[in-house]
Amino acid sequence: MTYLWEVLRSTKINYLLAGKKATDKDKDKRFSHRVDYLLNRLKDGDSPTRVAAVSALARIREPKAIAPLIRLTRDRLRDVRIASVSALGIIGGTEAEEVIISSLNDKSWEVRQYTAQSLALIGSKRSVAPLLEALKDTSQKVRFDAADALGAIGGRDESSEEIILKSLRTDKRSVSEEIETVFSSMEEEKELMIWLSS
Repeated sequence: MTYLWEVLRSTKINYLLAGKKATDKDKDKRFSHRVDYLLNRLKDGDSPTRVAAVSALARIREPKAIAPLIRLTRDRLRDVRIASVSALGIIGGTEAEEVIISSLNDKSWEVRQYTAQSLALIGSKRSVAPLLEALKDTSQKVRFDAADALGAIGGRDESSEEIILKSLRTDKRSVSEEIETVFSSMEEEKELMIWLSS
């Protein structure tokens, strides 16, 4: 794993990790072979190495990583699945969104929780219905993050109000408070739309 950390510490990687936009100049052969190295580390037998490579590819928002990350969402280890779902949320894209939505059905509540967070990052209205279903999850943490994601995505769906209200009445306080925040943001959006259309 020594070379992996060397790659993560390199100037080119750190430049991109700082959130600066990659330019054509940055995508020279020296940088390209490091991305290839990180992509190859996704197949490593050592799970911490896979997780570190996933995190690095997410931080530089490497689009070539989407297909291998999709495969890793089915990894046998929970931490690898969590890292992959999180990375796909950061990198984004339609193909990634489909897989992230399907991860709301993962057997691990931790993966489902990170999945809700990733859907909030993507912010697509297509994830509203699956997130509404996630409000019925057996894990309170998943329900909380699903409510938070719905608030981040916004959008008023009249048919969703009954599900949200039921969760508000039956859930523990912290989740109920988050759902109230969702309703509040929906009301603000509705008022803004009325104002804009007048």
